[in-house]
Amino acid sequence: MTSATTVAPSDRITVTITEGVADVRLVRVDKMNALDAPMFNALVDTAERLRTENGLRAVALSGEGRAICAIWPNALMASPIIRSRRYGAGGSCRCR
Repeated sequence: MTSATTVAPSDRITVTITEGVADVRLVRVDKMNALDAPMFNALVDTAERLRTENGLRAVALSGEGRAICAIWPNALMASPIIRSRRYGAGGSCRCR
């Protein structure tokens, strides 16, 4: 028997966890799931939440609809909200 837990961290992303696998789906069909600041922030929040999920073995990222846009808009990186989330107040990257 398969058990699934569905979480809706935002209106831009859905997460379903089944048997230790998180299916993270981008939900911005009208823009082919292109990243914008709210979606980027929702992805970061989702990743932070999934880090604490007991028994999680894998994460699959996909998009609703017919396409997922792979373009990273330069304007998104210029956003002070995005830069502060990625680099923090001191300007150094928090990447692991």
